[in-house]
Amino acid sequence: MRTSTRASVLVAIGAGGFLLGRCTTGADRSDGVPALVGGRRVDSTEGAEASPPLAHEPIATDTIAPEATRTEVVTPRSSGRDSGGAPTESTAGFDEELQRRGREGIRRGWAALRDDAVPPELLEQGVLDFVRSVDGMPEGIGSKLARQRTAEEESLALGEAAELLARMEDGKPVDPAFVRDDARFDSLFVRRSSGGTADGRAWSREHGTPPDPVEDGTTIFFPAGIHDTRLERLRSSTFGLPADLVITGAGIDQTLLHFDDLTVVQGVRNLTLRDFTYWNSGPLLDLRGKALSTITLERVRCTGFDNGAGGSSLFNLTPTVLRAIDCIFAGGYGSDPYGGNLCDVRCDGLLARFNRCRFEHLALWHGSGRAAWRVVLADCAFDHFAAARHALDRVPAGVEFLGTTPQFSDPAPPAAGDGRRPPARDLDELFRGARERLR
Repeated sequence: MRTSTRASVLVAIGAGGFLLGRCTTGADRSDGVPALVGGRRVDSTEGAEASPPLAHEPIATDTIAPEATRTEVVTPRSSGRDSGGAPTESTAGFDEELQRRGREGIRRGWAALRDDAVPPELLEQGVLDFVRSVDGMPEGIGSKLARQRTAEEESLALGEAAELLARMEDGKPVDPAFVRDDARFDSLFVRRSSGGTADGRAWSREHGTPPDPVEDGTTIFFPAGIHDTRLERLRSSTFGLPADLVITGAGIDQTLLHFDDLTVVQGVRNLTLRDFTYWNSGPLLDLRGKALSTITLERVRCTGFDNGAGGSSLFNLTPTVLRAIDCIFAGGYGSDPYGGNLCDVRCDGLLARFNRCRFEHLALWHGSGRAAWRVVLADCAFDHFAAARHALDRVPAGVEFLGTTPQFSDPAPPAAGDGRRPPARDLDELFRGARERLR
């Protein structure tokens, strides 16, 4: 076995030895071995102090070279020390016990593969690696606990929406009638916080640094015109958006907004987009992980997402409840025109309703649909529309068309007479000067 491989094995086995030892160290031990409390040995049956502070546990030397029994204390970390930099009594005891267990584990791992003793320099390097690895574990544990608590809080904040999505993710069906009923479905989008109104021009690229993180419940208003913005900076952290956030313009034909795709790891609680046209060479929302979200679009035209990258989808969704009212989803305005999709959803948790929306030159889903979904398209209009690009009319069992059933076709218009691909649609026809302003 190569030396580098041996070192890796030693560290891994040493870590396993430490963790096993930690599980059996404590006041309830019944094996007769004294437990450590604050770096001091305590009798396990009576709790009485049995010996002075432990600096190093004796190790049998009949099979270990004398130089391998050195008791130097390696101190690679600075946490747990007072302002003067000296270890506290409890921290020093913990460090010494940690290293003792590391040495024992490393020696056991070495002995399982070789008959000689661990060279002192390798032993101390292994102990140093072991302590550093263990020293970094609390941050990871803390992050895991924080994610768990955040998920619990998001679930409570979303109420019934979270319950329904969790049910779907567990493979349990949701009654399709729930999405068919406007009033029942709208009850999933109750706002729980309210704030003031902010001038959206403060997020324009010309303005400089965007304002500080926005309060929950804020409405950001953009007047008529073309606005090249940094709304992606609205994320209150690397992960989340403010809750109950409303982004609104002066009208679908009055306000044009550009902002980079909103990549979000935590859930989105009641994001509402209203009364503007959106353009971006990429998705509007790129949700990651398993976070739960509720999203509303009202009188919004979405363009530019058919750019040829990935699935060219407007929405990349985790478990989500989505409603769209009087919206236009328009393909053909991107750098790979007519190759776009409305959604890329790779989970069972999707509840969506589209009321009086128009779908132009796009497919509904990227990839394969899922029977678990509950999606209703009510009184919608369709122009060069496909359920999926690889199967134009393959509609998942959970998707219903009410009022109007589309005539499925290739999202691209017919090729020109010379066989060339049809040209992209011109955003300047919607907003004069848009190409120059947003290039």
